[in-house]
Amino acid sequence: MIKEGKTNILIVGGGKGGATLVELFHNAVGINIMGVVDIDPEAPAIKLAKKLGIEISSNYKDFLFKNGLNEVVNTTGSEKVQEDLLKIKPASVEIISGHSAKLFWDIIDEREKSRDDLLLREKELKESEAKYKTLYDSSRDAIMLTIPEKGFFSGNLATIKLFGCKDEKEFINNTPADMSPEYQPDGKLSSIKSQEMMAIAMEKGSHFFEWTHKKVDGSEFPATVLLTRMELGGKKILQATVRDITDEKQILYKMKRTADEWEKTFNSISDPLFITNESSVILKANKAFMDFMGMQPRDVIGKKCYEVVHKTDAPWPECPFIELKKDKLPHTRELNDPKIGKTLLITVSPLIDDSGKLIGAVQIAKDITEREKLESELKKHVKELEVFFKASVGREKRIVELKEEIKKLKQELGRV
Repeated sequence: MIKEGKTNILIVGGGKGGATLVELFHNAVGINIMGVVDIDPEAPAIKLAKKLGIEISSNYKDFLFKNGLNEVVNTTGSEKVQEDLLKIKPASVEIISGHSAKLFWDIIDEREKSRDDLLLREKELKESEAKYKTLYDSSRDAIMLTIPEKGFFSGNLATIKLFGCKDEKEFINNTPADMSPEYQPDGKLSSIKSQEMMAIAMEKGSHFFEWTHKKVDGSEFPATVLLTRMELGGKKILQATVRDITDEKQILYKMKRTADEWEKTFNSISDPLFITNESSVILKANKAFMDFMGMQPRDVIGKKCYEVVHKTDAPWPECPFIELKKDKLPHTRELNDPKIGKTLLITVSPLIDDSGKLIGAVQIAKDITEREKLESELKKHVKELEVFFKASVGREKRIVELKEEIKKLKQELGRV
């Protein structure tokens, strides 16, 4: 179910990671889980979603094209699913992979803790005007008060510092739109969208969203804004709590850049390489493997390695992965499969989780066909030299014998 005024997310993958996200986001302020997807109806996240009354499905396409969806968190670990989501998603929807989502969860968790502290602080402020004034002025968060149709009329010290103003007077001479660039990232005019955000808060009591703000020197920064409807002197006002999330954005950027760099490194390896789970299902393969097999990721990811490499419905009898499953140790073996047409040196290395359980393997192949040919030719040449050597030795022996016979004949002729 889509909820306006919240970040609507879709969780794809019902495993432990998906269940963790459901627990984390279910009661999160500003976040709405619109659905959980997994093909296994007994998956942990699916069971939890049913219990919490969250919509479920076995097909993410049931949710992907609904208006209002903001984020899709893919916890399946499947490259095929990730590629399909990126390929068919609407332009307005962001896709976050399970590997990349971990840091995102931590950031959200910290934000939730801080937000809970803020809500508790607001409750305490209402109990006493004096106590409110103390907390208002000493708060590390930028807190400001505004009348939607008029503008700001108060801002605490953190607000003055955040926007780079000289004092509160300079701050209140600006409207919410003045403290923003002309346009927001979605292309809407800040002057119009700011009024829309305040209208939502006035109607519903509160509204949490992300916003791009601007300091008095013109520099911009990303922020979260929590608008809370309050009454002061019989008039309805809005309290805005603004938090600079530049650091969080940089962390997310670095996380994405790290993932991109890992992908580039993975694909820069010249030997064919792929990663499987414990059941021999290919989870990821590098470009060299795709080129060697003459295939595309959609032809490889999610399939058994022996189906892709050997074109069989059962493991290759001499596959080193069979031995690895027994002892959880690396193994190397030469592979000669007529269907491949090349001699390969296969090395498999185990992937072990923290509990010591085998969860998969990294398999890398090196084409040694030319080396095999050279070794064969070298052996043939050595054999030929051995034959020649034996023949040479025999000839020398015969010459010695002939010389001895000639010597005897000369001796006999001398006696005559």
